[in-house]
Amino acid sequence: MQWSIVIFLGLSMVQGLAVPNLSKRIINGFLMPETLAPYVVRMVKQAGSQLYICGGSIISPNHIITAAHCVVNGENAVLPPANLTVGYGSDDINNQKFVTGASVYVHPEYIQNKVRQSRNDIAIIKIPTIQLDANTTKVPIYTGPVAPNQKLMAMGWGLTNPGATMLSMLRGVLRITGNITDCLQFNQQYTTYDGPQICSLGKLTPGESTCSGDSGSSVVINSGGTIELAGINSVAVYKSSGSCGSSDSAHFYVRPAYHMSFITNSTGLSISYLTDGKGIVDSTATNANGKAGHVATVTETVIVTPTQA
Repeated sequence: MQWSIVIFLGLSMVQGLAVPNLSKRIINGFLMPETLAPYVVRMVKQAGSQLYICGGSIISPNHIITAAHCVVNGENAVLPPANLTVGYGSDDINNQKFVTGASVYVHPEYIQNKVRQSRNDIAIIKIPTIQLDANTTKVPIYTGPVAPNQKLMAMGWGLTNPGATMLSMLRGVLRITGNITDCLQFNQQYTTYDGPQICSLGKLTPGESTCSGDSGSSVVINSGGTIELAGINSVAVYKSSGSCGSSDSAHFYVRPAYHMSFITNSTGLSISYLTDGKGIVDSTATNANGKAGHVATVTETVIVTPTQA
């Protein structure tokens, strides 16, 4: 049986946590209400002569969190921040405001022996200060537990089917986490819900999926009535010749809470600020210092500034 791993270069075909009605089944995604995702940004990266679409989330007026593969080129070199354009302030890309990157921070363990490590597919883009208002807000990072059959919502401006053209309006899609046994069939390194990745299974929402262009976009959870960032859209794994929406697939989202030390080191922001005062609330993910216990020690951060090649 042939397996293929697809790393989405932008857009994520809106699947995720359908809010406010999490039990409603959405076929092929839905248009996001204007007020539901003011923290989502659309990114355009220029790598050589090519342009790629990605997404990201606002975590402060100066910081966007996204997937690491959205800020590197085909040779795994970190792109200059000036090659990254962030659109924000509207679900309609035609009405967005734009800002370019000032610095880029990539997880130091994303590239190992010239191979991309999807478990560390996370990056921070520092941007000039943007004004937060009703249409532009930051999203708190979710640090609570994730369990099987957990409803999530993914979103993006990506393809609405594998052969579609890009749309201007943000869309969302329901995603449901799978059990560890099923997820292991797609990724043998996946062992826990509270590790570096969250796993959702295509068979639980057949015909609904993120797709090309949705990489780096928000995957959120309804935490006691508050929308919080549970994951970053990263990779999809298909059996045989599956494609977006295939029931024989799994999507893996990088879990920001697992990488909290990387985020705080890269941004200078406190855990309290990043979580809207909740801190690390998952007891399985904390240590004696109150930091995410699963987080690998960060010894260095890759920083790219406009003056660097």
